[in-house]
Amino acid sequence: MKEKRVSSDANSIETELFALQFAGAFNSEDPDLFDSCFLKQVHGAEIVERTQDNKLASYEADGQFTSLSGLRLAIRTADCVPLMIYSPVKHLAVALHLGWRGVAARLASKCIHDLGLMNDNLEFYLGPHIQFGSFEVGAEVIQALNVTLNEGYRSDPELVCEKPNEKFLCNLARYIYLQCAEAMSSEFFWWQSTTDTFTNKNFYSFRRDKTAQRNVSWIKLK
Repeated sequence: MKEKRVSSDANSIETELFALQFAGAFNSEDPDLFDSCFLKQVHGAEIVERTQDNKLASYEADGQFTSLSGLRLAIRTADCVPLMIYSPVKHLAVALHLGWRGVAARLASKCIHDLGLMNDNLEFYLGPHIQFGSFEVGAEVIQALNVTLNEGYRSDPELVCEKPNEKFLCNLARYIYLQCAEAMSSEFFWWQSTTDTFTNKNFYSFRRDKTAQRNVSWIKLK
């Protein structure tokens, strides 16, 4: 199920966000994805650089970046947020896997600072993920996420909604946005999918189906 293709104004990147089967061995009708750069995602905060020499190497990490044209950086998700970033200043592509633990570890803002992208007028693209109305979590998750934000942001009404069962609805994409906005020193472009992987059965959802299948999002420099 292909959702959207996005190209920057400079026509320098391609991103494509869609669902493919991933269960054990990679199974796809898209031959381009066989030589994509995948990670062994572990819900951490490690980021690796991809080059021609290591493009098919297996790394335990949740982020990868490259300055090489034609190298496709792919992220697998089944409710987590796939975040693709493009720096028009450095001609750099970044692909991040962000579950709540990665957001609590400030993976996106860590990446921005570590790669020196704060002044780069970045373009951010968030793929299909579990949306605010579907992501129910406990108080411990909200506490872990709130400490990543300045106190003034924590009262943002778009972040959290408390439920009668003492659980909370959590807007993971909003936490990511606020972390990135705080990290950036320049203006930036932000686009995010409104597709809810939990309610839309064209996309895989671990919470809904306990499936081993995954959605794939990717970014490639032209």
